[in-house]
Amino acid sequence: MYAIRFDRDHQTERVYQPDNPARPGIPVRLNGEGRYVRHNEVGLKGGSPGQELARKLQTAQQKLDSARIGKNYAQGELTALAEEIRRSANPDAGLRQRQQTFQRALDDARMTIAIEEGHVEATRREVQLARNSMQAQLADKQRHREDGRQLEQTTRCEIDALQTAINASDHPSATMRNDLHRLQDDLRRIQNANHALDQIVLNLDRDLRDLPHC
Repeated sequence: MYAIRFDRDHQTERVYQPDNPARPGIPVRLNGEGRYVRHNEVGLKGGSPGQELARKLQTAQQKLDSARIGKNYAQGELTALAEEIRRSANPDAGLRQRQQTFQRALDDARMTIAIEEGHVEATRREVQLARNSMQAQLADKQRHREDGRQLEQTTRCEIDALQTAINASDHPSATMRNDLHRLQDDLRRIQNANHALDQIVLNLDRDLRDLPHC
């Protein structure tokens, strides 16, 4: 038996040493037979889908905020220049040039704001679609997990009943023993499948919590 824990940063389970938990451990996963096997597909992901969307939304919002600050600054400078030009009997070319410069900056800021507002809104829709999808997947996996829990319980009861019958018999038949071994194998497969479902449910729940609120 080996200790296993989930490495969230690399989205894999790892065999680790409980007496030296700081060591990264060996990456493993369940194969089609419900057995743990080693793999090397780690270090490829930069985070959960929720974290990626949170960073994407944050970047878009920062660009939008920056554009709004630029717009307010350009608008303030234009107002001040307009007042200076109004007070001047003969405004020089420098004032007019500065006015044109800040007018272009204001126009650019307004265009950037429109673009970044679109990016923010699109990312928010992407977040909501991801949330809906993850919630649907989570509900589906939870239903499968409940079915697996009931199947595991039923199989355990069958094993207990057959084991009791074998223990009560002076000469249990080979069929009874074979049935017991078959049920025990079934139970191990069910438990492995349930364990894999538990991990999927845990990952989906974490991904949902990582999604930004918008």
